[in-house]
Amino acid sequence: MNLARIWVIATNGFREVIRDRILYVIAFFAILLVFAVRLLPEISVGADAKIILDLGLAAMSLLGAVVAIFVGTGLINKEIEKRTVLVLIPKPISRAELIIGKHLGLSGVLGSMVVIMTVIYFALISWSKIKFSVVSLLVSQLYLFLELALLTAIAIVFGVFTSSILATLLSFGVYLMGHVSSDLLALVNDFLDLSKIEAQKEEIFLETIAVEDICLSAISMIESKAKEQGLDLIVDIGSNVDFCTVDQRRIKQILLNLLSNAIKFTEKGSVTLKVKSNLELLSFCVIDTGIGIKKDDQEKLFQAFQQIQNHLSRKHKGTGLGLILSRKLAQLHGGDLTLTSEIGKGSCFTLHLPIKPKNKNQETENTQTINYD
Repeated sequence: MNLARIWVIATNGFREVIRDRILYVIAFFAILLVFAVRLLPEISVGADAKIILDLGLAAMSLLGAVVAIFVGTGLINKEIEKRTVLVLIPKPISRAELIIGKHLGLSGVLGSMVVIMTVIYFALISWSKIKFSVVSLLVSQLYLFLELALLTAIAIVFGVFTSSILATLLSFGVYLMGHVSSDLLALVNDFLDLSKIEAQKEEIFLETIAVEDICLSAISMIESKAKEQGLDLIVDIGSNVDFCTVDQRRIKQILLNLLSNAIKFTEKGSVTLKVKSNLELLSFCVIDTGIGIKKDDQEKLFQAFQQIQNHLSRKHKGTGLGLILSRKLAQLHGGDLTLTSEIGKGSCFTLHLPIKPKNKNQETENTQTINYD
């Protein structure tokens, strides 16, 4: 395999694809975002910033996938018909050189698309004075490029062995399967949630609910997993605990994350959800009899993409964003998420929430909205 020949194929493929209506795709994205920035503030009832941020990310992902699939599936067949590469380099060309070169060329086009659309995206949301986390969005764009490069490879391989129409359908099938994958969806959703929180545009909708109801709802969603591992699942709600005023969806999200982690890292024994209350704080304690966490490693868990390395972490993969997101959601409620642990005995993650919600004067009859502008 000759690297120089691969480079010639890649640069030739880049030039061919970049001329193939790619600029129209970028122009369409820019026009779509401009319309969104101009029209959404008038019809979105105050949620325009959130919608614009989500729309821009979704549009980049979808347009990139369309280019990767529709161009990628036809690259090899188009080359076989036109034989443009043979003008630049002598025969014979191996199939591997041709496929790798074409993949690098199209990946280069997709990378250029992502960069240009990201610049347009940043420019418009900055012009609209929408707050956002630059680091979080740049990392999400890096993941988008890696996803598109992988999708390109799949589309090219399908294009080699099947017709263009069938290759397109199969590639879209793979794309859809990837996007309904729970792990990938969790990663994308966590990124979006963190971006909105760091941009101070996350909203929480407070309502008064029974603590027992939210605990049992969370327990019911992980009960089968605990049974599979032979773990005892215990709920202990204090006698003085009755109602709380919280964003039910977000608190359930935090409890599910804590309970799921406890089950993953507990090989035998039990996982307990204990709720207690004093005059000021309501505490949800998730206690396990698992492997425990070293003191030096405990604070790392609340940093992005950090996971403690052990035999169970290698067995159970995660996004590395769940705990940092849970802590930030707790802090949006005016609370916090803390950890105590002892090696060989287990861990206790405690969600602290204030008894009285923040901005009490904003409460409506059923729901409270806090918009951190």
